[in-house]
Amino acid sequence: MSPVIRRLAILGALAVFVLLLTPTSHAAAAQSPRAATTDARPQAGTPEAILLDAANHDRTAAGLPPMKWDKSLASMALAHAKLMAQNNTLSHQLPGEPTLEQRAIKAGVRYTALAENVAQGPAVAGLHTQWMNSPPHRANLMANDMSAIGIAVVQSGNTFFAVEDFSQPDTALNIDAQESQTADLVLHFVEESVDSHS
Repeated sequence: MSPVIRRLAILGALAVFVLLLTPTSHAAAAQSPRAATTDARPQAGTPEAILLDAANHDRTAAGLPPMKWDKSLASMALAHAKLMAQNNTLSHQLPGEPTLEQRAIKAGVRYTALAENVAQGPAVAGLHTQWMNSPPHRANLMANDMSAIGIAVVQSGNTFFAVEDFSQPDTALNIDAQESQTADLVLHFVEESVDSHS
């Protein structure tokens, strides 16, 4: 089979698969949007809890509501923090890694707004200070349009790599938006499949 026909066959199979699952996905989303992804908070005393407390302290001091912990965002942040630590590199997107939006879709995050902070340093306590002293990072932490957060910290040697992923959850995505996010995810997996077979 030629590579072009093979790719078209893969695309066709994925399209049929998505169409078969679409009605089920819509029904599940209507029944309990995001119920499975929101946890009260990370375990007390962990680096993630320390950074969450610091973020919410600064937000409430500024008259903003505290961010709610989201385990899908935390899972997404953990995967990225691990990659940064493995590569000993601070970046929002490492070579070959999906974009922030693609990572969110893959993690099952439904959002209307999305942002990310990354940092590295010798101590967890200093990471929040770095973000608050950087105008773009501070803006993410203090954004009115962000209400959910997931944080991950990975230690490599004497360095802590931290990721904060923020979102404004959309618990009422219409069918068109759900299909668009599903199509983006399918396209990402097809591109990965084609690249790995090239």
